[in-house]
Amino acid sequence: LRHNAPTEDPVLLAAVHAYAVEQHRESSAAANEYDGVIGIPFDYGDWPFSVSQLRNLGQCPFNWFASKLLKLGPPEETDDDLSPSQIGQLYHRVLELVLTQWGEHPERSVDDPAMLHEAFAIAERELIPPTLPAWTLRREEHLRVLALALQDPNFLPTGADPVLLEGDFEGEWHGLKVRGRIDRIDRTDAGLVLIDYKTGKSRPTGIKDQTGKACIDLQLPLYREAAGPALFDEPVADAYYYSIRGRQKIALSPKAPQHELPAAIERCKTHLESGHYPVQPDTERKACTYCDFDTLCRQGDRLSRKEMTHGTD
Repeated sequence: LRHNAPTEDPVLLAAVHAYAVEQHRESSAAANEYDGVIGIPFDYGDWPFSVSQLRNLGQCPFNWFASKLLKLGPPEETDDDLSPSQIGQLYHRVLELVLTQWGEHPERSVDDPAMLHEAFAIAERELIPPTLPAWTLRREEHLRVLALALQDPNFLPTGADPVLLEGDFEGEWHGLKVRGRIDRIDRTDAGLVLIDYKTGKSRPTGIKDQTGKACIDLQLPLYREAAGPALFDEPVADAYYYSIRGRQKIALSPKAPQHELPAAIERCKTHLESGHYPVQPDTERKACTYCDFDTLCRQGDRLSRKEMTHGTD
């Protein structure tokens, strides 16, 4: 491999090529096509972006590249419990069913245990794998979390009238076609309130600012500026995350540099227009926490060598 002697052996030729790729990966040289810099422009005019797609593109371009252009999926794993995504789907479906029932029977309390158990049973049949080990024990904890959330006055504030549950939307935002699903819209005296449920206790990670820190909130601005107008011709008064486990409203961080959002979206467009998707997560590597492609990109110490030489976007 080191001497690169002439050979016609196809196995050795492939090995020599792979060795050269790895040498370049680990060097301080600029990223090339094996690190996502393919140089092929992507026509995004008719491409519908979801919140998660834009977040991935704005946190680490390679994540979006691997998922959407290479069409790679997460590794198949057998687990003995629900994944965070499955738990989120379960909670969303249960709350949708409870609020639907409550809308049909407003004389009942939204935290009526019978209503919750009925909704949970339906969602359970729809979403829970029949072979999941120890589910009969685990389900009680999920029921408890949901019951506490429904008892929380912040979950359904006095005077709030849910007018849309799990509603799909399409629109245009900063010159991009966007689509998605909003968990809930309440009509209040002040105007519409857009709500996104979170199973965790903190606001979601944002996209990168000009320093590379993942701190610009993407989802709530997109909802306010694209989802609300697309679904209702009414003023939007507020938008916030609701933590189901934390039982609290989570607004935009007062420290978030939201004024940088347009520039951050433009950087995302530049990645698409230039075919430039380097392995370049945010400075704190928050983008790597739940990434499915770490074995492919092999982020680590090597990235600091490239950043020291070529800087970050």
